[in-house]
This record gives sequence, structure tokens and C-alpha cells, in this order.
Amino acid sequence: MQVILTKDVPKVGRQFDVKTVADGYALNFLFPRGLAEMATDEKVATLEAKRAEIAHLIETEEKALAEAIRKLDGAKVTIEAGKVSDEGTLYKGVNADMVAEALSKVAQVKITPDVFNLEQSIKAVGEHPLALRTGDVSATCTLMVEGEE
Repeated sequence: MQVILTKDVPKVGRQFDVKTVADGYALNFLFPRGLAEMATDEKVATLEAKRAEIAHLIETEEKALAEAIRKLDGAKVTIEAGKVSDEGTLYKGVNADMVAEALSKVAQVKITPDVFNLEQSIKAVGEHPLALRTGDVSATCTLMVEGEE
């Protein structure tokens, strides 16, 4: 039986894939859980049109992200991190989501944490180099972590 997956299904396929599965698997597992629907000619044609539209949107977003990374090359991005101890360490570390939010504000494009590699939270005030990469575009910016006394 051919089905269109409505969600990612481990060991079967990703969302919007057209797959051939056993009838019992589709009827007893996929359909009742809303993970798939029957693949008719009309639905497959609609899916192909939707895929083309989604591919165009993804391509546009990737171009905007690459341009934003070029814009951030050499930039200094400041993050207000909160209270600082007497030794200069932060009580609350700066995590990847906070960095992504600060980069997004500067670049004016949504930047996700998968664009950069932050091994662990930043726990010290000061300058921290940050490498950005998407596709074949890479850049380095400086993250200025500031805290309250």
C-alpha cells in the first residue's frame, strides 16, 4: 500500500515522503496514529506542488542566512548576561539559544544554534570568538559578554 507520511516515522521515512508499506502496518499503526494517509493520485500531485513551494522557501531562507553570516563576519555582538561574581564569572551561563537570539537581532534574520558550535555555556565575561558556518559560507565574529555588578 502506498502512503504519504504526515510526520517523520523512524525506519520508514520523513514527513511528506511517499512510501510503500505493508497493508497491516498502514491500517493498524500509521493511519490510527495520524502518521500517514492513503496516497491517491490527487494527493500525490498536491504533495509535489507543495514540495516545489517548500523547496523555493528553503532556498530563499538559505540565501538570506548566508548573507547574514557574511554581514556578521568581524562584527562584535554584545550579550547582557546578568549578575557576575567577584571573580568575574557569571552566575547564569550564556547558552546557545541566547547567542542565537543576539545574533538574530544584529543580522535581522533568524539564526539558529546549528549555525555555530557552542560546546558549553559561556561562564565568563569578556570577548569570546565565535565561528559561524552554513553551507559553504563561514565567518567569525566576536561575542562580548557583559554582566551586572
